[in-house]
Amino acid sequence: MSRPPKYSDDDIAEAIDSLIGEGKEVNPSRVKQLLGGGNIERIKAVIERRSVGLRNTAANTLDLPPFIMAELRQHNDQGADDIRRLAAKLWQSAYDEFSKGQEEENVALRSRISDLEEKLADADRQLELATSTVQRRNGAFENELVKQCERLKEALRNAESDVRASEKTIAALERTQRQDRDDIRSLQKRVEELVTELATVKARR
Repeated sequence: MSRPPKYSDDDIAEAIDSLIGEGKEVNPSRVKQLLGGGNIERIKAVIERRSVGLRNTAANTLDLPPFIMAELRQHNDQGADDIRRLAAKLWQSAYDEFSKGQEEENVALRSRISDLEEKLADADRQLELATSTVQRRNGAFENELVKQCERLKEALRNAESDVRASEKTIAALERTQRQDRDDIRSLQKRVEELVTELATVKARR
């Protein structure tokens, strides 16, 4: 009964990837040395399956000096940071501008309500005075005051409706802001993944 192999194909594949990531030549001897043992024929077979190719490995491997690799990684990281900062700045600018417009509109509506309330209170006082002092023959004037009060009440209801609509818009904007922040975080994560992938590709060239 044969003994099971000490190192699996996955172990051999990880050793191959480690050599590629370090920019070193991939060959069975190096892989065996990195593993601390293993069958040369099995290592060759795994290398062939992974399309590493003993003939092309040295030619395709870009062995850059460590200081150049470090500088490349620094530029990649800086580019990702710049993208994240730009995305956040653009969103914040758009949100601030829209939010400012909504707040100004809300203040104007509340000011209008306050003005209408004052006019309504004044009309009520005039109506009360008219009903207590004016005779029935002045009913036309009294009716006009009643109509004016009704018009003011209607305008007040409309203004209050506008305020409620404005508040709903602000609430919707806040929900959108939370969603956009989630999208920005997703974008940042994707940028980081792309930077990592770019660094891996450059390391393999």
